[in-house]
Amino acid sequence: MAEPGAHNAGGPELEGFRDRTQSAKRGTLAAPVLLPILLVLGVLSLSCTVPRSKVTIEEPKIDAEFAYRDPRIGISFQGFKRKDVKALDRGLSAFYKRQYTEAVLYLEQGRKGARDKAPYDLGLIYVAAARGEIAHAATACEELIKKRPGYFPALETCGDLLATERKDREAIERYRQALKVDAGDARLSMRLSMLRTRLWKQRLAEGNKALQTRDFEAARRAGLSLVELDSKLPDGYRILAKAAAQAEKDEDAYSWAQQAMNRGAGQSEWLAFLASLAMKTAKYAEAAGYYDMLSERDPAYRENAEAARLEFRIQNLPEGPRKAALSQRLTRAQFATLLWLGFVDIRSTPIKGPVEIATDVVDHPERQAIVRAIGLGFLSVSKETHQAGVDWTFSRGEFATAMRKLAVLNTKGKSLPACLATEPASLQALAACGILPLSSARTVTGREALQAIEKTARISREGLLR
Repeated sequence: MAEPGAHNAGGPELEGFRDRTQSAKRGTLAAPVLLPILLVLGVLSLSCTVPRSKVTIEEPKIDAEFAYRDPRIGISFQGFKRKDVKALDRGLSAFYKRQYTEAVLYLEQGRKGARDKAPYDLGLIYVAAARGEIAHAATACEELIKKRPGYFPALETCGDLLATERKDREAIERYRQALKVDAGDARLSMRLSMLRTRLWKQRLAEGNKALQTRDFEAARRAGLSLVELDSKLPDGYRILAKAAAQAEKDEDAYSWAQQAMNRGAGQSEWLAFLASLAMKTAKYAEAAGYYDMLSERDPAYRENAEAARLEFRIQNLPEGPRKAALSQRLTRAQFATLLWLGFVDIRSTPIKGPVEIATDVVDHPERQAIVRAIGLGFLSVSKETHQAGVDWTFSRGEFATAMRKLAVLNTKGKSLPACLATEPASLQALAACGILPLSSARTVTGREALQAIEKTARISREGLLR
């Protein structure tokens, strides 16, 4: 970047030209021949002179609201007339002395014939800004950088004016453009940081307010602006996640929430929010992982982790067992299917005597599991209809009896846990063991049945609760 006043000096002065002419007269060529040649050379030399701008302008203070940077930076005075450069010098000198009327007079005078009007226009913009005509100065500045996109002092000035108008987003863009020209400028870096902080706080407040009023679109705009300002902080992603969740766009919400956590949003409240979104979007393995992290801080989340793992298991089951596990009112056939799945020993436990034939089982897709359940006494066949009632719902009372029977089979003659030892089995006893929760419902859901079968098999085998 050119320094103020560091432009190329002019060519030889007139006295030097006269000396050369006198020397030529004493040379070997005749004066009438040599004189016209030297006159032409002298005119050409003078026409190539680059006028020197002589006003010294100090660098702006780092904390100044307006830089008023030297308008001559980046300007080549090649081809300028001396009088125009002199007018620029006088105009700038008057401006920095706060003699604004004189400054305008000189700047407009020099601008008329100047080859490059940019430094004069910027000087006039300085005067307007100093007089408090901010809107006018800002408009003129934007027009100037349209004509001269890389003009460093104009880019900085436009940023200063926009910042004064509280148009922080636009000001940031102008400062960024100026920093591309001079990346090491301390004032620009400081101004950019200050504006980004101010805008960040403003957008964060707007985003939180929009979430409170459930203005999803306003919250989304604020969140995106925060991410653009600083993509390394979690706050913008948090607002985007919450806005998407309020709009019931759970996949988007989960994606934003994950990014927030990756950037430091690891508080228990946020982990719980992320885990709930993972459950809603059927990402059960991830949900289990998040709930495990939470359970290390609060044991109450262990049940959530178990529920997530159960859903993960169900998600990966074959079609028949998955349909049974998802049933809201478990049927006898679905119970047999889940028993086959959750109690592996049922497949090898010996059956005493022949299995009764049930006509409604013969062509059933889960025939093998149902026949096994009948043979081991979990299901009965009606002597009148010769049917097992595979589509009948399984009551909670029947289910309690079936769980005690499962425990007896699994212990193989060993003593039963106290909660499963009493006969007939009671729902209260199953609840005490943590096998089946008490409920006002008369039937059992598939999820309840799958968990109860697995817990009963484990408790009866190990003799303790896990």
